Amino acid sequence: MFSHLFLEMEQAHDLYRDEPVDLYCLHYVFLPYIKYILTHYIDGWNHHGMSNRGLGGLSPIQMWYRGMMEAYNNGFDLDLFPIQADNAGEVALRHSMIQATRMQATEPIMDQTRQPRNRDPHVSVSRFRDHLPEYILSDEFDQQIQQRFPNKHWPTMHEAIHQYLAVRAYVHDVINAF
Repeated sequence: MFSHLFLEMEQAHDLYRDEPVDLYCLHYVFLPYIKYILTHYIDGWNHHGMSNRGLGGLSPIQMWYRGMMEAYNNGFDLDLFPIQADNAGEVALRHSMIQATRMQATEPIMDQTRQPRNRDPHVSVSRFRDHLPEYILSDEFDQQIQQRFPNKHWPTMHEAIHQYLAVRAYVHDVINAF
């Protein structure tokens, strides 16, 4: 959905993927919208009843809770509900259990500093914020833009594009004023 929208915006020359200001404005307008949609999708998925045989109509979140409780009953401290212990005895008792969430990975950590290769299965994205004027990244500008363009969390696509274009024009005006 969003990839098609952003591609259309590129084709209409409303978005340039190599332009840091465009990426800043895209993030400002669309990230809250995307987070809102994903939050509702995740919530719906986690709470829907599974119809697979043998699952008893449990939702994914209910299955997760059941698995965590079974693991806890089998002696694993999953640190699901961390508490502030006032005495060392309680801490020692809690930490004598196997802590499954703190087990060391068996795979070696990959070297993250090596040069990317053509066959790598990832996309390298440069940090667009490094290429923006310092004022645009300031708290003062952040307050200005939030007052001028309050960010809606669920606009229609048309409203989101309109807001993106307005934010983009404003940011360019501010940059040109310096």
